[in-house]
Amino acid sequence: MADSSIIACLTWVPRGVAKEVPDKVELNKEDIQRLMIETQATLTKAQSKGDGDDDSDWETEEEEEAEDDDESTPMETGASATVENEEDDAAIIAKYNLDSYDDDEEDVAGGVPVHGAGMGNGVSGLLYHAADDEDPYITLKEDVEDEEERDDFKIKPTDNMIIVGQTEDVYSHLEIYVYDEMDDHAYVHHDIMLASYPLCLEWLNFDPEAPEGGQGNMVAVGTMSPQIEVWDLDIVDCVEPAFALGDNKRKTKKHSRGHRSEVMCLAWNSQQRNVLASGSADTTVKLWDLAQTSCLRTYKNHQDKVQCIEWNTFEPPVLATGGFDKMAHVFDTRSPEAVSSWKFSADIESLQWSPWSATMFYVSTEDGSACGMDTRKPGQAVFTLDAHESPISALALNPYVPGLLVTASADATVKIWDVEDHKPSLITGKDFGVGPVYTAKFSPDSQGALALGGMQDGLKTINVFDIASVNNHFSKKKNITQPAKSVQRRPQPGEEEEMVYAAGEDPDSDEETWAAVLEDMHITPTEETKTKDITDAPKPNKKKKAGTKGKGKGKGKNKKKR
Repeated sequence: MADSSIIACLTWVPRGVAKEVPDKVELNKEDIQRLMIETQATLTKAQSKGDGDDDSDWETEEEEEAEDDDESTPMETGASATVENEEDDAAIIAKYNLDSYDDDEEDVAGGVPVHGAGMGNGVSGLLYHAADDEDPYITLKEDVEDEEERDDFKIKPTDNMIIVGQTEDVYSHLEIYVYDEMDDHAYVHHDIMLASYPLCLEWLNFDPEAPEGGQGNMVAVGTMSPQIEVWDLDIVDCVEPAFALGDNKRKTKKHSRGHRSEVMCLAWNSQQRNVLASGSADTTVKLWDLAQTSCLRTYKNHQDKVQCIEWNTFEPPVLATGGFDKMAHVFDTRSPEAVSSWKFSADIESLQWSPWSATMFYVSTEDGSACGMDTRKPGQAVFTLDAHESPISALALNPYVPGLLVTASADATVKIWDVEDHKPSLITGKDFGVGPVYTAKFSPDSQGALALGGMQDGLKTINVFDIASVNNHFSKKKNITQPAKSVQRRPQPGEEEEMVYAAGEDPDSDEETWAAVLEDMHITPTEETKTKDITDAPKPNKKKKAGTKGKGKGKGKNKKKR
């Protein structure tokens, strides 16, 4: 029977980055008590709201104004609010017997000392014994533990990890897969519970808490919440993120540093490793300093939701964005007043820079079109494909095989193209059994490993060169490169890496600070990144099939998010 879970997003972790043996989180009693109180408070708040629409979890402008009024009259509301909070905490403590948490109790049936007895179905109700050796129900001791399980827990230097954002009914979580390319086999290593529906994922090799150069194995998660969560992938059983960016509360006030609506796209700058870009349904793009966990700058080029965002790998300060206003913008983040723009016939679903050219990027739209764009020709498309009759949810480009482009669509098909020299040709198309496809990405360490996710059957991994037509076509090319054989491990103690830490100030109020932060990149923008702003750019010259737009309307993954 097909799996009913939905995969909305995924990302790869390069080989050799993850710890061989991940750490396991150990909660002390104070952490458990705090988590239980916070969880109970959240559940109580959700129950008090009752059934409502999707925005019921967020404050309306009127509610915030009421809050402001409350804050302006502390003599009237402050004391009563404090008493009410104390009563809530007292009720929770009494309900779960938290006052006697530290007292060991005797199990009536077996006389076995347990920790956290009498705490009902809470988190700590599972933590009966301080050590497995004291638990009479655990008969499989450490010395006879299944060796195969221990091997599966280890992550080899030749393994990739695939992070999958998955939702089953109302339960959202990240599944962390270990992928062995040689056997084309993936298994779930561990998972991370999420409080909200995941919309986008971005792996990043930066940890502000790491002592040596900020090296880390982290994933940034954008959800229906305005807050960006960053989780440590080298820790198993963690119950909260390593850190977060922005507020976990939708704001309508203009002076909020974080996003005011759901985060729909993320892009980590691999050259300026402490910088993360995000795009939101609030129509803004923000740059974040991961070292300071603060917002550096906000860009307001779009008039509708920002759906996709990506840094140019050849020119790290150059950013491309696409949105539901049918516009794509390219600009240098150091001089954002110079913006090149393109207008499309439908909402933009996906955008990818070419890994083979500094000036080319590719865009897919809701009406099933795939377009190639050149930054030296703003306002026009180099080519346009009527690739699908439903929205193209994802584009995937292989960095080792020039011209290899994958389009994944809500029509449940995946098509493979050769777009080299701007002369696109279809190689093959296939339904891989995942239903409407919402996400597709190539491995960073392989010529052909591709991960797919959609409406059904969970994660699907394939090697496109196992398809005869693809192998026959691309194997004849002489410009194919091989992935690097060496793998990058974590720095050893004593090793250092030069880092540029961005300032904590908001450059909106201090432009010189922002310029100083990025001047260390030593990147001189080319002329094509300084082209003038195109406000009324012509539509791509293309002949649409009859009824194409109508068939695609509302079937993409992003239409479900609205």
